[in-house]
Amino acid sequence: MKERPLPFSAAMIRAVQAGTKTETRRTRGLDRIDEAPDAWKLFGSVYSSAKAARSDKAGPDAFAFRNEGAELITLRSPYGVAGDKLWFREAWRTWIGYDAVPPSQIPHTASIWYEADGTAPERFGKLRPAMFMCRWMSRKSATVVASYPERLHDIAEGEARAEGAIFHYGMRVGHSGWRHDDGDVYCTARASYFQLWNKINGPGSAAKNPWIWVTKFEVTE
Repeated sequence: MKERPLPFSAAMIRAVQAGTKTETRRTRGLDRIDEAPDAWKLFGSVYSSAKAARSDKAGPDAFAFRNEGAELITLRSPYGVAGDKLWFREAWRTWIGYDAVPPSQIPHTASIWYEADGTAPERFGKLRPAMFMCRWMSRKSATVVASYPERLHDIAEGEARAEGAIFHYGMRVGHSGWRHDDGDVYCTARASYFQLWNKINGPGSAAKNPWIWVTKFEVTE
């Protein structure tokens, strides 16, 4: 069993806390395939280690992709297999007196303010990105339920909801629907999720239908 960090925005941390986010989709490690996503097909899954092969719960830990030229690539999910652990990184602050101190040298007794919780009291200093959060600072962890590849457009409506889309009724006169954190309302959770994808990855990126890792998790604390 391995433990891996997983960064989330403040909005997604709030969705995790609310219990509305239990999945995440990311392209990490799929750059080669996503240069031409339509040219590749999922060829199969394999057990790349004896440990995975012996486990009834973990399932396959590697996936083979094949392109139109019969080139074969085998990749492992960077988020692990069922039973592995994740800990969540998020934007944070600590006491202003530590603003010049690297995260690794901040004492474990220091107070941490999480940006997802709103405006920080004055005694907290500069905002630090999620990537600089140390393990001891993390307040959320989870167990991987599954992690596997598919195309972005394969996401189902219920899965888009599990990505953290929130239903809002009456935000505008006669208008209700799903949204993430951009203020706009969409008829379906899928449409809301694709708009969020474009916001994070650039305009038109969802239309490219990249290969992604679907990682489903269960929060443990």
